[in-house]
Amino acid sequence: MIALPVLPQTGAAKSVHRATLYDAAVFNDRAAVERLLARDPASVNQGDAAGFTPLHGVAGEEHTAMARLLIARGANVNAANREGTTPLHLAAYPEMAKLLVQAGAKIEARDHGGNTPLHSATEHPEMQDVMAQLLKLGANPNAANKAGETPLDVALTRQERGKVALLRRHGAQPRKAK
Repeated sequence: MIALPVLPQTGAAKSVHRATLYDAAVFNDRAAVERLLARDPASVNQGDAAGFTPLHGVAGEEHTAMARLLIARGANVNAANREGTTPLHLAAYPEMAKLLVQAGAKIEARDHGGNTPLHSATEHPEMQDVMAQLLKLGANPNAANKAGETPLDVALTRQERGKVALLRRHGAQPRKAK
């Protein structure tokens, strides 16, 4: 096994143990995660200074088996960081989004800007497949954030025709005039 160095980052965890658990999960090192969780089961939900938990880190990777392990060990699928971002807001792959929702993640969770996971997926390039999965799972295509923007508004602003078409197929309507 390779020892992972703990490098301080902005908002890095306060203890080596937590940083190592986060890193082991993100690097998909199941043996290290199992060992660390055996020592401290509660660490599965400990976040760094910014509130990112190991499940937040794994959500952006294609490590669904690791996410399943963390969830089975008690990871809170609705844990919000300091900006209100949940693991589902960070899901970068359709299967990860599906797993999180099936495990109880709130599909309409809101960050501090009022953005849903569908808003987040719409804002990122190459995440149309995640958008499609969220819509299939019941995400509201007409949810507005605190600025009054819907996912369709975001897609139109970014001139992403494929995302616009996907949202319209799922009933997205243009934002109404205020």
